[in-house]
Amino acid sequence: MGCNGSKQAHRPSKEIEEPRVLLGRRVPAHLKEGRMKAIALSENEEMDPTSRYLNHKNQNRAMISEENTEWSDTSSFFLEACQTSLSSRRRLVPKGQLKDSPGARSGARGRHYNAVRASQQGGIRIEDLMLGVKLACLAYTDDQRGTLDNLGGTRKAIETLAGGPERARRPLTEILQALGFTVDRIFSHTAMLGSLRTVDTHGFIAHNDQDVVISYRGTTGIVEWLTDLAASPIPFQPNLDQEKSSSSCLAGRQSQPQAHQGFYDAFLASVCDINQKLMPQLRDTSRPKRLIIAGHSIGGAIAMGALGYLLQSFDFASSPHRILFVSTGQPRFGDDIFASWLDKQLASLRRAGKCCAVRLVNDCDAVPTVPASGYRHAGKLCLLTSEGELLIGPEVEERDVGTLAEGVDEHRTDNYLNLLASIAT
Repeated sequence: MGCNGSKQAHRPSKEIEEPRVLLGRRVPAHLKEGRMKAIALSENEEMDPTSRYLNHKNQNRAMISEENTEWSDTSSFFLEACQTSLSSRRRLVPKGQLKDSPGARSGARGRHYNAVRASQQGGIRIEDLMLGVKLACLAYTDDQRGTLDNLGGTRKAIETLAGGPERARRPLTEILQALGFTVDRIFSHTAMLGSLRTVDTHGFIAHNDQDVVISYRGTTGIVEWLTDLAASPIPFQPNLDQEKSSSSCLAGRQSQPQAHQGFYDAFLASVCDINQKLMPQLRDTSRPKRLIIAGHSIGGAIAMGALGYLLQSFDFASSPHRILFVSTGQPRFGDDIFASWLDKQLASLRRAGKCCAVRLVNDCDAVPTVPASGYRHAGKLCLLTSEGELLIGPEVEERDVGTLAEGVDEHRTDNYLNLLASIAT
C-alpha cells in the first residue's frame, strides 16, 4: 500500500461489487424465513425484550431487501452493525437552554443559526457547510466508468451537483473541472494489514485559485465496515507511523493523544498523497489559500485525522492560509486527550480568524454516536434538528430511539443537503 505518484490507484471493480452481493437487493432465503418468523412472533404479546429486539431487526433486514429499496451508501454498515454490539440507534437532543432562548440563564450553550452572526469573523456560514457536504459527496465517485451506479442516496446528490444523471456519469475530474477545480490526485488505497485490520481509503485532492481541497469518501461496503471493527485506541503519531502506513500498535499509552485504530490506519494510507500533492501548495505562501478538509461518515473521521496531521506538520498561524473543516455525520476519531489537544489548536487559529472547524450532524443520525465509549468528538457541533433548525454549538445528550437499521436514511448525504437547503431558503 502507498502512493505510486499516479493520479489514481484503481482497485478491481469486483472488489466494489462483491460486498453488495452479500447484502444484495434480492431477498436471501434465510431473510425471508426470518421475516416470516418475525411476523409470527410479533403476534405474541408475551415476547421478552431481547426477543422483541431480534424480531424487530429481522423485520427490518427482510423488508429493506424484499421491497427492493435502493441501498444507501451506508446500509450495509448499519445492517451489519445491528448484528454486533451496536444494537440501538441514538438521537442527539439539545440539553439545557440556548444562549438566544427567551430568558436564557448564564449557563446556556449554543445558538440558533443566524445569518448576521455568521457573516462576522469566526462565524459559521451555511454556504461553507453546503460546500463541505458537496465536496464530501463527490469523494464517492472517481474517474472509473460505472462507479456512480453502485451508489444510492449519494448518487442522487451527485446528480444534482453535476446538473443531471448524464453529467453525473462523467469522470470526477470533469465534474470538478466544471465546478472550477483542477484535480491533483484521486487516491485509492486498499490493503489487509493483518489480524483482520483492513484499509480502504479513497478521496481526492484538488485546487483552484482560492482553495485547496482534500475530501474523503465514506462507507460503501463491507471492507470499510471492517475498518470500524478495529476499535482499539492507538497513539496518534502520524509523523512516526507514516513510513509504515499503519499504526505502531502501542495501545495503552495514555500519556499522548489516542485515535481509533481503524480510522487512524485509514488516514495513514493517505499521508503520502497529502505530502506529495497538498503540502507543496501550502508551502507556497505567495497567495493566501483556504484549505478545505471534508468527509462524510467514516470519511469524516479520516478527515479529522488529516486535520490533526496538518496542524502538526504545518504552521498555519504564521502563514496566510486558513482552514475550513466540515465533516458530515462522522463517528468519533480520538480520545479525550486528542479532542482536547485538537480543540486547543483550533481555538487558537479561530481567534486569529484562520479556522472554522465544524461537525455537521443530523440529530437522528446514529453514526456520530459511535464508537460508544473511550472516544470524544472535537470541533464545533452544528446540529440539524428534526424541527428544521440549525443549532450552532449546543450541549447535547444521547437518547436511545430505536435500532440502527431504522436510521439508515438519516445518514445519507442527500438528506443532509436537503436539510441545509431548506434552512438556507
